[in-house]
Amino acid sequence: MLPGETLSEIACRYGTTVEALQEYNDMGRRTGLVAGQRLLVRESGTARCR
Repeated sequence: MLPGETLSEIACRYGTTVEALQEYNDMGRRTGLVAGQRLLVRESGTARCR
């Protein structure tokens, strides 16, 4: 993860949702990220970028 990246950008890149990232990473409803933080991602291929 790079400085300034958001959960929605990451979700879009991997074809998943913010909610799925939050659940998979046990984040609750938190959306804040720290530069260098690692996230587990499951690609689903169903999300649409806006």
